[in-house]
Amino acid sequence: MKAMKQILEVAAALIVLFTIQGCSLGTQLRTEPADPKGIVGTYDLFTYGCRYPDDIEHAAFLIAPDKAGMVELYVPATSYKVKRGLPADQALAEANTHVRCGVRTVEATRLLRIPDGSGGTLGFEILPAIRPPTWAGWTL
Repeated sequence: MKAMKQILEVAAALIVLFTIQGCSLGTQLRTEPADPKGIVGTYDLFTYGCRYPDDIEHAAFLIAPDKAGMVELYVPATSYKVKRGLPADQALAEANTHVRCGVRTVEATRLLRIPDGSGGTLGFEILPAIRPPTWAGWTL
């Protein structure tokens, strides 16, 4: 009986270990700064967040249409919108407008390239640069 308990404990530990390893060792996306002049062609525009005026979670992604199948957002479907087949300049303009939504002051936006791992580009990420909140003169 004692041997059976040890076998079950080892089996349970291995299951937990393999589950953790399977979730954490996947391919991670890397980003790098990008030049907006290099964005040409058509893109699918994914806009996330901006659900209410004080929402600080908002971002936009320009994804190449032929690589859209490689992208999966792990948020509820009601949290983002997709516009497909937009020209690069229109997609970038709409993305910049989206990340500036809300009542918080967006001082600038950050444009990042998302490499696809084979030397190409999966798409671009546009994020707001928001001023840190202050309270009674203190930066939080």
